[in-house]
Amino acid sequence: THQTLQARIDASRALPAKHYVLRRAPCQRAERKYVAAEEEAGLRAVRITGCSTEAHDSLVWHPETGYFAMAFGSTVVVEDLDTREQKLLLGHEEDISTLALDDAGALLASASGFADSTESADAWAPIFVWATSRRTIFCRLDYHHRGVQAMAWSPCSKYLLSVGN
Repeated sequence: THQTLQARIDASRALPAKHYVLRRAPCQRAERKYVAAEEEAGLRAVRITGCSTEAHDSLVWHPETGYFAMAFGSTVVVEDLDTREQKLLLGHEEDISTLALDDAGALLASASGFADSTESADAWAPIFVWATSRRTIFCRLDYHHRGVQAMAWSPCSKYLLSVGN
């Protein structure tokens, strides 16, 4: 009903701003500190700023726990908004197309692949369900070809709806 919706909107406006603190860090010039040996080729991300703009629902946030995650390419970046510490969830081989966090904040679903993907018809677009407390894969779901456009959890967190090809 309209009154219930209005009550939920009013309640959301009353949320404390405890999960966001404006921090201004002075800019520092990048320094070259280490040159990797040839057998150590590759890069390791230390910090990621930004998110994927091609993905639908590429940011999730739980207002009670402060759990915050964003999609960046094929990586899910989980950030502690108090300490600014980041953890990377790895598992996808293609760019992440959408994220969904359950109402309890215990399960995070990430899906990869886009509808206009040119991958072969035999390729699957996996959905990974992560246990947020351990930052580990709870399960992998392979039901879509080419891509997943949107996902949503049921209120009881027992069912995950996914839309895609």
